[in-house]
Amino acid sequence: TDADCHLVGTGGDVESDKPISWLLVAPLVVGPVVGLELRAQPCIDINTASRSELTLIIHIDEERSRQIIVLRERAPFQNVEQLTGIRGIAAARMRDIQAQGLACVR
Repeated sequence: TDADCHLVGTGGDVESDKPISWLLVAPLVVGPVVGLELRAQPCIDINTASRSELTLIIHIDEERSRQIIVLRERAPFQNVEQLTGIRGIAAARMRDIQAQGLACVR
C-alpha cells in the first residue's frame, strides 16, 4: 500500500529571507525497504572544521574555536563531550551544544 508522507516546516516563512528547514514525517515501515536512501543530518566535525565552521556551533566563539583547534592538533577529540575541556564550556553549555545537534566527531 502507499504510505502518506508529510512535510512539516520548522521556522521561517516563505515570504521572508529567514531560512526554512523541513522535516519529513513518514509512517513507520516494517519489513524490507528497497531503494531507500537515508541521509544523515549534516554535522560539524570538531576535528576537521575550520574556525568559521566551528563558530556555527552554539557557545563556540572565535576564542573557543581557536582553543578547539589547538587541542585537536595535540590529540583528536574522541567525542563531543570532550569540549568541556574548553574554558567556558561546562555542563549547561554542553547540554545546549548537544541539543543543537551540529557538533560531531566522525
